[in-house]
Amino acid sequence: MTIPRPRVFLSSTIPDFRDLRSALKFWFEELGFEVQASDYPDFEHAPDAEAIEACLTNVRCSDYYVLFIGERLGWYVADQRASVTQLEYRAAYESFCQTQQRPLLVTFVKQSLRARLDANKRRGKELRQIESFLQEVRRVGDPAPAANWTIPFATFRDVIDGLRSVIPAVRSPLATKAVLENLRQELEVNLAVLMWRLEGKSAFRTWYLAKLRESVDLKRGTLGRSYSLDFRQMRDLVVYFSAGMPSGESLVTRALDHALTSGALLEFESSEQRYRSTEVLEQLYMLRREIDGYLSLRVMLDSNFSVRVIEAWDWINVNRDRTVDIRGLDLLTLFAIHDAQTNVQRLMISLLLYVYHGAPLVQPSILHSSPVVDDREAVDQERMDHATLASLLQSKDVLLVSSLRDLTVAERELGTAFREQLRAILGSDRANAILRQLQPEPPISQAEWDQIVALVSHAH
Repeated sequence: MTIPRPRVFLSSTIPDFRDLRSALKFWFEELGFEVQASDYPDFEHAPDAEAIEACLTNVRCSDYYVLFIGERLGWYVADQRASVTQLEYRAAYESFCQTQQRPLLVTFVKQSLRARLDANKRRGKELRQIESFLQEVRRVGDPAPAANWTIPFATFRDVIDGLRSVIPAVRSPLATKAVLENLRQELEVNLAVLMWRLEGKSAFRTWYLAKLRESVDLKRGTLGRSYSLDFRQMRDLVVYFSAGMPSGESLVTRALDHALTSGALLEFESSEQRYRSTEVLEQLYMLRREIDGYLSLRVMLDSNFSVRVIEAWDWINVNRDRTVDIRGLDLLTLFAIHDAQTNVQRLMISLLLYVYHGAPLVQPSILHSSPVVDDREAVDQERMDHATLASLLQSKDVLLVSSLRDLTVAERELGTAFREQLRAILGSDRANAILRQLQPEPPISQAEWDQIVALVSHAH
C-alpha cells in the first residue's frame, strides 16, 4: 500500500511521557511524518470503534512503532492480563512477524527503570509486571528473537540519536527526499532524450560524432583552414547534426533549478555556524553550467551552417570514394557542442547512480570547455578556480582594495556619492578619518584617488 507520508505510532503510558510524546510528535511531523498518538485529537479512529481496538488498528497500519517503557504500567486490561501498551506492542510484533516489514519496532527503555529494577530485590506487583513486559520485549528465552533491540535513554537527545540510528527516513527531512525524487525523475527523462536505440542496443546520441571528434585535433593555427572528411566521417557528422543534438525545449530543468535554490541539499557546519555546499550540490551546479553551455552553443548553428553541411553531404554521397572539405570553425562549434553534451550525460549518470541506487557520488571525467588542443593551457591559466576565489573572498584587504578600484571614474567624480560609497565599505569612522587627511573637494583627481587606495591598503 502506498501512503502519502510514512506513519509513526507512539506507544507508551501517557502521564509520565506526555512531554516526550508532544516533542516527538512535533519533531516527526516537521520531518514530514504522520504521527498517531492516542492522546491527540487527530488520532484516527472509526466513530463507533472501541478505544483499545482503535489503537491496535492504528498500530497495524503504521510503518514505525515507537515504544517507551518507563516506571508505570498504565491502564491494565484484566481479562487479557496485560496493559494497553503491552497489547499495542503485541499487535506491532505480530504484524512485523507476518509481513517481515512493518511496522518497524523501535523500543526505548528509561534508564531510571533499569536502576530501580537493579536496586529493588523485593518488587511490588506493578514493578514485577513491568519487568515481565521488558523481558517479553527483549524476547528472553526465544531461540530466534526478532525485533528485540532496546535502546536506553535519559534525555530527549538520546531518543533522537536512537531514532536516527534505526530509522533511515529520519536522517534527512521529507523536503530533501522530495527534491531528490523529483530530480531523479527529471534526470531519467533528460537522459532518455540524450539517448536512442540502435539495433536493439542503447547508445548516447553523441556516439556518432565521437570517432570523428577523437580523430581530429583542432589547433589554434589551423582553425581558418578546412579539414578533409571521408564519406564515413561525413555521414557520422550529418547524423549527429540532424538527430544527435536535442533542442533546448526537450531538456527539462525545473527540478534541477529547484534543487539548486531550495536549500534542501545544504549542510550545516556547526564549527563555522553556517550552511555549506555539498558534493551533490556542487555536481548539480556543474550540471546546470554544462546544460547552459550546451544550449548557448546549440543556438550558434545558424542556417548558413546547415546549408554548408547539406551541400557537403550531397556532394560526397555521390562521390563516396573522395573527401569533402569542412571549415575548421564549423568543426570547432560542433565539437564544442558534442563535448558539452557529453559532460551533461556523464554528470546525469553520476547523479542518477547516487540518487537512484544510493551509490557513492563519483566525480565523472569532464571534457575541457575548449575543443582547441593548444588553447586549453591558456584558458586554464586565465580561468578563476574555486580555490583561488575562496582565498580572495577570505582576504578582506584584497576585497576592500578591489572594491575601491572597481568604482568607475564617473562614480568618483560624483564626490558626495563616492564618499558614501567609501563609508559603506570602510565604516563611517575610518572613512571620515581618511577623508580628513585628504580633504579633497569634488571632483577627486586621479592622484588623490590613488592616494586613497594606498591609504586603505596600508590601513589593512
